[in-house]
Amino acid sequence: MAVPARALTIRPIEGDNTVHIQTALDEIGALPRARRGALLLLPGVYPVAGTVYVRASGTVLRGVGDGEDPSGNTIVKATGNNPKDRNVIVAGGVAGGGWKGEVPGTRTGRPGRSASTRSSTTVTSATYPEMS
Repeated sequence: MAVPARALTIRPIEGDNTVHIQTALDEIGALPRARRGALLLLPGVYPVAGTVYVRASGTVLRGVGDGEDPSGNTIVKATGNNPKDRNVIVAGGVAGGGWKGEVPGTRTGRPGRSASTRSSTTVTSATYPEMS
């Protein structure tokens, strides 16, 4: 699997970021497959009151860091509970999404933490140039 070579970068906005993130993901997903890339969420808190869908193959949702300080880390924060117990981020698995499951060998975790206590999965660690 080729690593996307382009990125669209956004910063958090005031209030609910669901539409803000979804619009950027859909912009990337609308590109021809060979031109898709990553949506990089810059450090900060992104409150999400709905569900964000990564619908198109070849699209990566990426943040910065793996800590709790929003000045240097991306934090997607679920707000509200409507619908109750919703998924906040759905990658594939939507109608026509063609989700094939996890790619073997792409899962990594934070050093020094067991698999049962890891709070995130990092799929890639490349740095991408800005999308023009």
